[in-house]
Amino acid sequence: GLIATISSMAWLGPRVTATMGEDYRLLRCFARRNRHGIPVAAALLQFAIVNLLLLTRSFEVVVVYVGFSLLLCTFLTVAGLIVLRFSNPELARPYRVWGYPLPPLLFIAVTVWMMIYLLRERPTESLSGLFTMLISFALYFFAQRRPGSVA
Repeated sequence: GLIATISSMAWLGPRVTATMGEDYRLLRCFARRNRHGIPVAAALLQFAIVNLLLLTRSFEVVVVYVGFSLLLCTFLTVAGLIVLRFSNPELARPYRVWGYPLPPLLFIAVTVWMMIYLLRERPTESLSGLFTMLISFALYFFAQRRPGSVA
């Protein structure tokens, strides 16, 4: 599972950063792609961050740090979908979840339990992940959106 996750993040991470660079002036340098469509600058940024983490901390610490961050992201995504469903009931729902709202609420409950566990057992790594997320939110909200970009 770890190898598959690393592989998918190595492909996906730079592309997310490059897409953000297309919308935000502050990240524009990461939007450029080579003739094969590879966002080289974004990939190098991710490579540098990963190596910095691995060279300054143990592998276990990095896994907990990233794990907490991913838990928080999935929690916010599922919670956001629930909020969207209640705030905009008229939107088309091309995919429906059987037993809604029980599966997403169960997912949120398990995710919160895992985050609480990590916060109690590994507070430094968990709070570092939370701090990184807060910095990312600040970057997102304070970066100036490029004219004509899609919201």
